[in-house]
Amino acid sequence: MIRKNDHLPLSRRIANAAGSQECEKVKAIHTYVHARAMNVIEMQTIWSERPDITWGHSTGRMEGWDDVWMGTVTTYDNKCYERYMKIWPQFPDAGGKDPRCFYEVSLHCLTSEVIEVADDGQTATSLFATPGFLYTVLGENGKRYCRIIWERYGTDYVKENGKWVLLHEQVCPDFFIFADNVNAFRGTYLGFKDKENYSYYNHYDPTPFTLREPMHHDHTPIRPAEDTVPAPVPHETLPEQNMGTILPAERRPKRTAPMGY
Repeated sequence: MIRKNDHLPLSRRIANAAGSQECEKVKAIHTYVHARAMNVIEMQTIWSERPDITWGHSTGRMEGWDDVWMGTVTTYDNKCYERYMKIWPQFPDAGGKDPRCFYEVSLHCLTSEVIEVADDGQTATSLFATPGFLYTVLGENGKRYCRIIWERYGTDYVKENGKWVLLHEQVCPDFFIFADNVNAFRGTYLGFKDKENYSYYNHYDPTPFTLREPMHHDHTPIRPAEDTVPAPVPHETLPEQNMGTILPAERRPKRTAPMGY
C-alpha cells in the first residue's frame, strides 16, 4: 500500500513539490556540465560541502569530499590533458583552446524520473534513467568514436542554506556499447569466453575508489538487469540505508522477482 502525504500540512506539501523540481534542476545541471567535461563546476555549485558525500560507479565508490574531488575532477582533468597532449602534435590548431573540448562529450538524457522529498523537507531521493552516449569528433588517432551507454542514477539530496545539492550518487551502467571502432557484439562474445585474457573487458579503472568492488554489472544476454538503485518510496527522512551505503553487487541479496519495469 502506497503511503499518501495527506498527513502533512499543505505548506509542507507545496514546499516538497517545489523541492522535487529543484532536485530535477540539480540533475539537469550535472548533465550539462558533465557533457562539457567541466566537472569542477559541478563540484563547486551543486554538491554538498559535507565530508560524507559519496559517488559510485560500476567498479567502486568514492567516499568523502577529498576522494570524490580526486576522482571526478583531478583524475578526469588528467584524462583531458593526456588526450590533448596526444592530439596537438597532429593538429596544431588545437593550441589556445580548452583541452577539455578534445576529450569527449558525455551526453546523458534524463528520463523516467522518480523523485521523493522526505516529509522533513530536508532530504530527497531520486531515480533517473539516462539513455545517452559518449563521443568525440577527434580521437587520438584522428578519427571519431562513439560509445552508447544507458545508465541509471540513484541520488540522495540534502538542503543546505536553503539550496538543494547532491549528497550521494550511484551510477549504474546497464549497457555500454562501443561503436565505429570495434565489433561490440563480437567483443561481448569473446568477453564471455575468455574474460580474464580478453584485455578489452579486463581493463583497470584508474579512478581512486575508496571502495573498489563491483557495485553494478551490465545487463547481458545471460545476466538479468540488477536492481542496484530501486525507485524511492515515501519516507520521513533520509534512511541510514541510502545511496551512499549500497552494498557491492556480490554482497547484496540476490533478487528473485522481476524489477517491475
